[in-house]
Amino acid sequence: MRMVDDLTGAMEALEQAEAAAFRAVLARFGQIYSPHGRSRGCRYVEAAGLSCFSAQGNTEVFQTYNPPIILYLQRDGQRFPVVLDGLQGHQATFIVAGQSRSAPIQSLDGLWTGEFVVLWRPPPGLPNSLDVGARGPAVAWLADALAVVSGAEQQPRVDRYDAALQEKVRAFQLQEGLPGNGAAGALTLLRLSHRVDQRLARQAVPSGVR
Repeated sequence: MRMVDDLTGAMEALEQAEAAAFRAVLARFGQIYSPHGRSRGCRYVEAAGLSCFSAQGNTEVFQTYNPPIILYLQRDGQRFPVVLDGLQGHQATFIVAGQSRSAPIQSLDGLWTGEFVVLWRPPPGLPNSLDVGARGPAVAWLADALAVVSGAEQQPRVDRYDAALQEKVRAFQLQEGLPGNGAAGALTLLRLSHRVDQRLARQAVPSGVR
C-alpha cells in the first residue's frame, strides 16, 4: 500500500537523520556512533559511558545547555533532527545531515517542536542522583561544582552530603527554576555541570576581549 510505503520511507529517513545527528555529537566526545539492534540513540550513548538527557523546552534551552544540542524540527508533517553546534549572539551553526550550516537562530521559529537531546560526560563515579547521607568523591565534586558556580572562595574538602550541602543544592535548583527539593538528581547534576563549564569558559577569556 502507498501509505505503508510512505510511512516506511519516513521512518527510515528519520533513523538516518538521527544517526547523523548522534554521530556528529558523539564525535565531539571522541566517540564513534555505530548503532545496532535496539542500541540506538540514548541507549547507545549511555552504553558508551555518557549520559543522555531528552526533554521539551523553549528558547531558554540555548542559554541553559552548552552546544552541541540535538533539536527536533517538524515541517510538512515530517519530523527530523538537526544539531545546534554553536551560538554567537543570534547567529547559529547547525549540522544538518552531516553538513555544517550557518543561519540566524530565529530560523528555527515555527519549525522546532521544543524537543531536544543533550549529551554530557559525568565525572567518573558520579551516580544518577545524590542525596543527604551520601559520601565520597561524587559528593566532593558536587560541593566543588557548587562553589565554582556561586563564585565562592575555595572551601575545605566536603565528602559528606549534609544539611549544609543540601541547602546549597536547593539554592542552585531554585536559581535554575528547578524543584527545590535539595536532592541532586540527574537534571540538577546536568545543569550544574553545564554551568561549571560556562563559568570556567568565561574565566578563560581575557577580560579585554569579552
